[in-house]
Amino acid sequence: MADLSNLSISESFDHLLQISKSIMYDGTGSLITNLDIQGTVSASTFSGSHVGNFTGDGSGLTGVVAAGSGIFILTGSKYNTTQDLEITGSLTVTGPISASAFLGGHWTGSGDGTTMYDTNGGHTIVSAVEHSIIAGGQTNTINDNDRSGILAGQNNTIQGNASEAVICGGNGNDINACTYGFIGGGINNTLSSLANGSAIVGGNGNTIDTVDYSIILAGQNINATHDNTAYAQRLQVLEDTSLTGSLTVSGGIVDITGTSVISGSIFSGSFVGDGSGLTGIAGGIFVLTGSKQNTTNDIEITGSLAVSSLSMSIVPVASNDAAIILARDPDTGNIVHRPVSTISGSGGGGGSSRTSASISTSGSESNIVDSIDTLSNNAIHFIDVYVTGRQTASIDDYGYAKRSLAVEQSASVVTIRHENADMDKWSANLGPDYLNFAVNGSQIDIYVTGSATAKTIKWDSNYEIINKS
Repeated sequence: MADLSNLSISESFDHLLQISKSIMYDGTGSLITNLDIQGTVSASTFSGSHVGNFTGDGSGLTGVVAAGSGIFILTGSKYNTTQDLEITGSLTVTGPISASAFLGGHWTGSGDGTTMYDTNGGHTIVSAVEHSIIAGGQTNTINDNDRSGILAGQNNTIQGNASEAVICGGNGNDINACTYGFIGGGINNTLSSLANGSAIVGGNGNTIDTVDYSIILAGQNINATHDNTAYAQRLQVLEDTSLTGSLTVSGGIVDITGTSVISGSIFSGSFVGDGSGLTGIAGGIFVLTGSKQNTTNDIEITGSLAVSSLSMSIVPVASNDAAIILARDPDTGNIVHRPVSTISGSGGGGGSSRTSASISTSGSESNIVDSIDTLSNNAIHFIDVYVTGRQTASIDDYGYAKRSLAVEQSASVVTIRHENADMDKWSANLGPDYLNFAVNGSQIDIYVTGSATAKTIKWDSNYEIINKS
């Protein structure tokens, strides 16, 4: 074949000869279908298909996407564009995404690229944290806690390896070393020390520490102390509620106003209010009158009776002509009963029968030997009182007296208007003050004072209302 090097096709076309199987064709070019050229080909126009490489101006080519064409420009190993992009289908990103702004905010990744936080909020996520987020607020911190989040608020902290923990908002709330913990909001609330699965909805200064699966709904300074328990400072239930466990109220009041029925197997504690609907309760024989419990029933005491007061009371027994008196035995200090005789008096004018009593004293203590307690309201009484005292072993110490009293009771107020000593005699060891009277509410107490030599003195008294008007 001829050497056509450095010759143009237009000049050499008529010299082309092709020998194939002993056939020679002329150089009209009608039978040339392939042209194998070793070297460089230049022409004003190329048409048809091509195998190999082009160099030079390719602006006239169609159906070709050239490297670096369109809105993307290859910069290093990445394609970049400054144009806005709209993706109507899905976008799959297998690596990290970094940008100067997300949804109008300023975000950055942290750790292994699976955490995000707002860079303008002064937040902190340490580099070891994975799969966590601080979405908003200011100066919030996630420290060494995976799969956790703080959504809003200020100065909130998740720390101490508290994985799967969430703080929604508030100020100064802290989840520390607690897995699956939740704080909804509020101020200075704390979940700590393995309080796993527990939650504080809100409030101020509430704490759940080493207690699992409990919740504080609201309130201030509540400290949860039991597992599986709900706490609230004040709880209002507006609809029907069924409790299968127990209800414990520590402090405060359970207000059930407007509730038609409350049922339970056991109610413990104290109750205040109307108990008229309760059944199975023994009312007892005592009724509170003022500050004292009183009864009109007979009482039998088979055991001991301890009385702290030195006063004594006259108790009616079976009839009007017999009674017993309770008094303190000076030898043993015990309260004992003594028989009392009631003597019919001869006084007229609305007087009363004569009433007698007796006690014993040891030493110079003062004791009530009897009480004049049959006074009538809005009346003046003339009363004779007889008292004798003598030493039980001998009569070295003694005293006897008769006193006349004028006593008025008006509007339940008792006043001793006059006291007259009709007869008065005593030994040296008793002294002149061995007999005295004192108003005690609606009655008059008769006091006797024992011997200064600590001898036992037996006292007997009788009084009679001579007249009243």
